[in-house]
Amino acid sequence: MITELPASERPGSVGATVLTVEDLRVSYERRDDRLVAVDGLSFGVAPGEVLGLVGESGSGKSTAAMAILRLVRPPGRIERGRVTLGGVDLLTADPAALRRIRWREVALIPQGSMNSLNPVMRAGDQIADAITAHEGRGDGATVRQRVATLLDSVRLGADVAHRYPHELSGGMRQRVCIAMATALDPRLVIADEPTSALDVVTQRAVAETLLDATHRLRASMILIGHDLALQAQMVDRLAVMRRGRLVEIGPVRAVFHRPVHPYTRILLTAVPSIRDPDGKRRKAWVAGQGDDSARCFLGAACVQDRATAAEARPLMHDVGEGHLVACPIGEGDHASLWTAAHD
Repeated sequence: MITELPASERPGSVGATVLTVEDLRVSYERRDDRLVAVDGLSFGVAPGEVLGLVGESGSGKSTAAMAILRLVRPPGRIERGRVTLGGVDLLTADPAALRRIRWREVALIPQGSMNSLNPVMRAGDQIADAITAHEGRGDGATVRQRVATLLDSVRLGADVAHRYPHELSGGMRQRVCIAMATALDPRLVIADEPTSALDVVTQRAVAETLLDATHRLRASMILIGHDLALQAQMVDRLAVMRRGRLVEIGPVRAVFHRPVHPYTRILLTAVPSIRDPDGKRRKAWVAGQGDDSARCFLGAACVQDRATAAEARPLMHDVGEGHLVACPIGEGDHASLWTAAHD
């Protein structure tokens, strides 16, 4: 488990943010209408912090990652927002500046290593390309040595440099992607479901490799995924997305042990537990569903009255120690998210 950040480096402290995302909105044009995939997303990532981003499929997690790197392609469109890294707004930076920033300042480990690696290039050549694209050709022997060192840092032998992607296992390909992402010592790594489609044993090995790599670089990381058990072991803070919006964010222990938003509770209770084989905990947490007369789960802490909240953007409330939660009224189906009591 990652140790907690010093108070001076926690998100929210002055000058402590590596990445700041403000009011990010991304939509996709469809034939008859427009789908808003990310709606007013705001958060920050502190130096050395691992921020987990979770939510069901379609909640906007991967779209948010693509938007941060300005990789959204038509029919997708970034409508508004600011994404600040090192004092540069990535959404307004000119293409040349953006090319310099990618890989060197912020790197992406995408979903599906087989789809992200070039099938007709050897693994070592692909890592070398990431280096020479930013630093020039230089001395071939030096580049090859750097590739070997990078492979060793992700627990792969030097011989892997001479293999094609189809000659590697899924876990090995994912480690090659980690080596590529960390080749230029970025200050931020975005890992989009890096262990998906891997078996449990390989997932753990890849996760440990990724964590070791970011610790070695003293880099920050945004870890996107569905595996809540993996998130619990790897991240410092956990952010929960629903329908393109952030509904809860806070220290990982607080979110797991004291989840406040009903949607967060539903996500957590969806994970089977050997301590609760009959699902009693699950039934207790979602008992208020459908009861439109039940009181708001925030109780006296809520500063929005129900009549106006249904027409407004849900506000974020601080429930203590940097643990923020959004009011569920106005999310479109608040009746299904009411809970009768706040335990």
